[in-house]
Amino acid sequence: DLGKAEGKWNLNEQEIIFHDVAENDIDYFQGALPIYTNSECIASFVSLHSKVFAKRNTRQMVNLLFLISLVCILVLIPIIFVFSKSLINPILKIEAGLSDMADGEGDLTARLELKSQDEVGKLANSFNMFVKKLHGMIKNIAVTAKTLDQSSRELSGHSEQMSNATDQMSSIANNVASASKEMSSGMDSIASTMEETSANTGMV
Repeated sequence: DLGKAEGKWNLNEQEIIFHDVAENDIDYFQGALPIYTNSECIASFVSLHSKVFAKRNTRQMVNLLFLISLVCILVLIPIIFVFSKSLINPILKIEAGLSDMADGEGDLTARLELKSQDEVGKLANSFNMFVKKLHGMIKNIAVTAKTLDQSSRELSGHSEQMSNATDQMSSIANNVASASKEMSSGMDSIASTMEETSANTGMV
């Protein structure tokens, strides 16, 4: 019993009514679309679909989806392997370079050859820039250390020359002191001689 239509009936807005029916011991899905005139149902479009056939189709769809999933997995596994290898290898190279630098054995002239524009490529480019700046800093430190070594050698030479000059001045000062003592002794002798001469003159 489809009853009467409520309000003004419109085919485009009419909902399909579903039922489970059995005919000759066969189960069906039934879909009915009633048609009204003057709010009275005058006919209906009815469609029956066998449940056995629906289950068979469902099973075929499940099997097909399973087969598609299996094929996708088999296709994606090598793709994922290649992609992961191309993604992991640069990271491993960066990790090896950082480990070498941490151990003090890294080659600061080496660069990572990676031209991809993804995040891994940007990471490799940043690593190359870091190593380049670090290499420049170490070169500057080496040049500064060499300059300091030369300056310290020059200062050592100057200090040695100043030490020699001090020794010479000390020797000259000692000679002057000795000469002063000799001159003082000579002056004392002269003074004694003059006193004797004065006494002799007085006696004469």
